This record gives sequence, structure tokens and C-alpha cells, in this order.
Amino acid sequence: MEWCYNRYEEGKFGDQLYLDDWITRFDGVHVMQNQGGGLAAWNVQQYDFYKKNDSLFCKERKSGKEFEVIFYHFHYLRFYKNNIIELGRRYLTEEVKDYFYKPYIKVLDKIKDEVSKIDENLYTFENMYFPKNLKTFLISFWRKYRGTYNVFNKKDFIKD
Repeated sequence: MEWCYNRYEEGKFGDQLYLDDWITRFDGVHVMQNQGGGLAAWNVQQYDFYKKNDSLFCKERKSGKEFEVIFYHFHYLRFYKNNIIELGRRYLTEEVKDYFYKPYIKVLDKIKDEVSKIDENLYTFENMYFPKNLKTFLISFWRKYRGTYNVFNKKDFIKD
């Protein structure tokens, strides 16, 4: 990608605004109508989740509409060298953590282990330590107060 900034410029914003004209620019491209495609930390608060026949479903609280989960967008998921993970700065229920984050992180750990068997020096996604300073302490305090503190010891978080 040649352009990806946190500002609006010539029909672009971040890594996705350029998609807005694809439905008119390209044949066969359309906007997904299934609500189960594109669940993410910024919209899961409006749903209840349940398993049915080994598939994951949502029920929209406001309308009662039910649909199967297609995919979850893991925005802001961060891995730190000191075995700390951060799931973002949104309110996430235990249900969301159990259905989406824990299984995904377990799979990523398995992949990392397999890659390490091939070459232990390959770059991993744990590229820095979770910062510990006054600013982080104050932000953590505020996020804990608001219920949006999602920083965990990875091993404790994913254990069964």
C-alpha cells in the first residue's frame, strides 16, 4: 500500500476509505448486507452471542434479528514482548473475549510455535514491551474506571 495515514486526503483516509468507490468503479463489487460480516470491537456491544451446531450466531438486542457470524475484525490487537496482550480500548464482554479473542490468540500462538520450529529468528509480532510509565499508569487507571481496560497477561488470559 502506497498511502495510509490518519487524515483525509483526496478521497482517502487510513487504509479503507479508498474502498468507498469500488462499488461504482468495479463490476461485481457490492456492499455486504450480512451483519455477521464485519463484527468488531466498536459494534459488538449491541449483540448477544450463542453457539448453534458448532457455528457462532448473533442476536441484535434492539431488533431481535439473528444471524451467523461471518468474521470478526481484530482492530487494535497488540502483543508485547513481556507476555502482555492488549485487546483495544472498547468495552468487551467476557462473552466476546471467550468467543473471539481467546480462540484467535491461541491459534496465533500455535502458528508462532510452528514458524519458530522452522526458524526461531524470524520476526514475531511481539515487537516491544508494554510501556510502564506515569502516562500509562494514568491511562490505565482511567480505562479501568470506564471498563475499557483490556490489557492482560497472555498466558492467564487464554488458559482454559
